[in-house]
Amino acid sequence: MQKFRRTTARFYFMGIKIWNKLFPASVSSPPPPAAMQSSLTSLDNSVVVITGSSKGIGLALAKAFAEKGSKVVINARSENDLNNAENILKKAGCTVLAIQADVSTSAGAKTLIEQTLSHFGPIDVLINNAGVVGPSDKPVWQVNTEQWDEVLRVNVMAAIHCSALLASEAIKSRRPVKILNVSSGIVGHGLTHLGPYAISKDALESVTRAYSWDSEEGIVCAVSIQPRSVRSTMTKDFYDRAEYAMMDDADAVAPVFLWAATAPAALIQGRSFSEPLFAGDPSSAKSIRGQLVGAQPITIKPATFISNTDNSKQPGAYMHLLENANGFYPSAREQLLKELEQRDIYSYPDPEYKTLTKALATETDLPEDQIALGAGSSEIINRLLQLFTTPGDSIVVTKPTWSFFHAFSARWQLIPTQVAMVGSLADGTLRHNLDGLLAAITPRTKILYLVNPCNPTGSLLPKDELETFIASVPEHIILVLDEAYIQYADPAQRPDPKQLLASCKARLIILRTFSKFFGLSGFRIGYACASAETVNLLSRAMMPFGITTAAAKIVPTVLKDTTFRQQVYDNNLEGREQLEQGLTKLDINFLPGQTNFILFDCPTDPKRLHSDLKKEGLIMPDVNQFLQNYSVLAVGKKEHNQLVLDALSKY
Repeated sequence: MQKFRRTTARFYFMGIKIWNKLFPASVSSPPPPAAMQSSLTSLDNSVVVITGSSKGIGLALAKAFAEKGSKVVINARSENDLNNAENILKKAGCTVLAIQADVSTSAGAKTLIEQTLSHFGPIDVLINNAGVVGPSDKPVWQVNTEQWDEVLRVNVMAAIHCSALLASEAIKSRRPVKILNVSSGIVGHGLTHLGPYAISKDALESVTRAYSWDSEEGIVCAVSIQPRSVRSTMTKDFYDRAEYAMMDDADAVAPVFLWAATAPAALIQGRSFSEPLFAGDPSSAKSIRGQLVGAQPITIKPATFISNTDNSKQPGAYMHLLENANGFYPSAREQLLKELEQRDIYSYPDPEYKTLTKALATETDLPEDQIALGAGSSEIINRLLQLFTTPGDSIVVTKPTWSFFHAFSARWQLIPTQVAMVGSLADGTLRHNLDGLLAAITPRTKILYLVNPCNPTGSLLPKDELETFIASVPEHIILVLDEAYIQYADPAQRPDPKQLLASCKARLIILRTFSKFFGLSGFRIGYACASAETVNLLSRAMMPFGITTAAAKIVPTVLKDTTFRQQVYDNNLEGREQLEQGLTKLDINFLPGQTNFILFDCPTDPKRLHSDLKKEGLIMPDVNQFLQNYSVLAVGKKEHNQLVLDALSKY
């Protein structure tokens, strides 16, 4: 019977849809909304109502709008505070109306709106600024009913009461209005012992969204603005003296409010703007939505791409990006030339990359569904941060680590906890602090990023220590193990991906690249080893056809080229030993490593060394910005290594 009822209902609704398609109802079009015909473009002679405006941000906004020619209505519960604010504004020549009312009540809000309409006429802008911090000395579960009531009444209900009255009046008169809700940067994040305040500001943002959805004609335009913390009575009671002294005055936040008051409604409707981001990058704040609103471009300027640079003395000795000094695999070259004769090379690649994935599964001894592809391992890093984090999340990284990971984490607005290495370069014991990394993990930590072998130190963790560490990482963590240089390490010391994945409680993602050992950096190809579930999740943000046909064709070839792979390994080992022996003779401290570079204590200013080597045609990596006076030597060909040692002998 239940199945019969569902079937009957389904046919009924399908019939209604078909009927409406065939015989649409004749509905007269409503008159075009006033909001679409005109919008406030100038503040001159506009009427602006600001709640909670006897001091702080509210008073600063009243001054700013009055200076632009607005008729300003200020409001407060305290008669004394209100009178003081009114006198300040009148002395400045402002047109101001002061209305004492408790807008957290419907009666108080009605008094504010009705008296404004009676005195100045239609309202153009309402700024809901009334707010209190509430308790800041106790966990949220200890907040009593009276405290909850005050915070929610003042921070939320005041905006609801005032906005409802103004919206009703605007829709009745078909005259567009702007509602600017003063929110907070705490939204979406929270802060210890500020639960009621955070909840109230999240609720206020919901009010903004609700108004934008319900005002389909656009007559009522609602916006949230999250100002920075400024000097005020509210912040003075919360922050310590040093933090308070470093804050800006309240008038610093005015520009975004002035802009929002006159911006096209269709551009800002229902949105939330970060005032600090607007101040620093207005174009981004206005145009970009979502997590990337505050992100800056990740830029890199390799010396080989700087104009007017002569690197012709030693052509090809460009080691600043730690690429394979042996160059392009001969087998890759042959495969590419062969493919050039085929249509496939310039056509779309296999969207499932079956041959490529199978080759990588064979390489790692893992099932194919545990392989995720990417346009370089860096693309996978960017993707996993996009998928698994939100702005303000905590991550744990080593110090130092691969510099670009910091750039990616900044892009997604993550908060890093950096755990310094232990030991010293002088005695060759500088290494990851695994206990420190585990101790740095909190319930709020989302990601732990570990490079092994480490960039920029070159050190490799002993297999047993790494396995114990990985097994100890809590299950709520996404553990990213970056093995960009693993192929340069002693095969006997390389960890087994299958064993690591099997023993890890956390969501482990092992990254590998073809940019280093395999010499395919220009083809942009990398991959990740992870659980089948994690691979499926990573695929959600992968671009279709994100791996080029050329890369997909060449990678299986270089993986099978065991002869040249061994030659690359042997040449690098010999070159590394050549540099280590030379540094020892020069009495220069260095860190024994397992990569294609060596960290050493530079006997001169690293910038001078880089400059001198550049004159010899050698472009070396620059890591001294985060390693004091240490520098990195890339392992090159024998003649290049000797040039480096000769240069070092002169200091």
